[in-house]
Amino acid sequence: LVTDSIIGKESVSKIINEISTSPEEKTALLQILASNLIDRNYTNQREKENLIKLLNGFINNPFYESISLNLKDRISNIESSSEVSINKNSSYTKSEVTPLHLKPELQPIMNQNANLSHDEWGRELVNKPLGSLMCNETVLSGILQALGITKNDVLYKMISLPSCKQISLCINGKNTSYDLVVQEESGEKRFNPILEKVPMADLLEAFRLEKKKDYFLEKYDKNIELLKSNPHASIEKVQLYGGKNLKTIPISGNNYKINERVDITKFSRNDIETYIGVFDEPGSKGERAKTWDRENAATLNLLAKEFGVRSEGINEEKKLIQTKNLASLQEIFKKGGKILSLGDFAFSSSKGDIKPDSHYVEVVGVSDKGIIINNPYGHYNTDTKKWAVNKESGKVFGQNNFYTWEEAKSMNLKIASIYNNQQSKTQSG
Repeated sequence: LVTDSIIGKESVSKIINEISTSPEEKTALLQILASNLIDRNYTNQREKENLIKLLNGFINNPFYESISLNLKDRISNIESSSEVSINKNSSYTKSEVTPLHLKPELQPIMNQNANLSHDEWGRELVNKPLGSLMCNETVLSGILQALGITKNDVLYKMISLPSCKQISLCINGKNTSYDLVVQEESGEKRFNPILEKVPMADLLEAFRLEKKKDYFLEKYDKNIELLKSNPHASIEKVQLYGGKNLKTIPISGNNYKINERVDITKFSRNDIETYIGVFDEPGSKGERAKTWDRENAATLNLLAKEFGVRSEGINEEKKLIQTKNLASLQEIFKKGGKILSLGDFAFSSSKGDIKPDSHYVEVVGVSDKGIIINNPYGHYNTDTKKWAVNKESGKVFGQNNFYTWEEAKSMNLKIASIYNNQQSKTQSG
């Protein structure tokens, strides 16, 4: 009655409801499903979780009491069977790699002093080994953790990528590449214990960078193959970006102009991997497309989607966070939504000037009295335009800062994205 091909096209519950005409038939069909799917290679973890949820629903139905123990055994086997095969090109599966020994955090870590961008080669902070501090992925990591995503989830995603076996991180002031997976004397494979020290935002940043590499390497390979079949083919171009203060970018001995559009096949795979931070797709009117770029809010949404978290927009006129849309904001929180906000803040330059700039924070609560935000820089003094920053990278700060609506007005906070856990939505409805 039930084959993998059928299950691939329709949901398990739909099949049961359409084929079964009596409780007895449903019982038999459930047993067939449970037997046939135990050793199946699941296409994703959610498919497996949905099956377990479905079987549990029938176990809790009094009619099926006589077979409940049998179904419970089936569920136990499904839960203990090999988990999702990460990627057909990867040498690891979840069941083969011991996860990090992490305890759930009561409050997600948001400490921007510990989180650095990995691919900011050529930008204004060129002398720093990993570029500039990042607010966007710091805030996003806090939101994802609050929605139940862990560092282990990010690491499993990383080893699912065909070429990702190492991760470049700055630990104890030293920028080094570390193996993602190590093998212990017992032969057991596990995530590198040093990753315990790495903030989730850094792992998100590394994963984003790997996705960006894959994106451009795929373009590169496709165009190389195209040239082989047709030497006169029109080849895709990439746009180079290296920062406002640079006029040229040296790549493997050649100097390229900033924002120059160049045939992607003029580079090597090694060039793309080494200088990935300066590659982008050309946008409209000469602007950058910012594909998988850390400064792009759309990239944050792509990252969230990778972990089953959906993003949604909001009515344009309600994007500005203010007292008049208080009810709408409270409704978002009531439904379990998380708000990523982009605002105007003042920053001290190297010369001591105070200059306005955009900055990501998370809005965690609103009332008629004011607004509460998580800010990875710490507390922001709206009068002095200065930050109360805790420079100890191991400390958590920036949590639950309260501002009156009058104080918040100068921040010009807008909703960048609203995040919801897709699984939570499925469970509730």
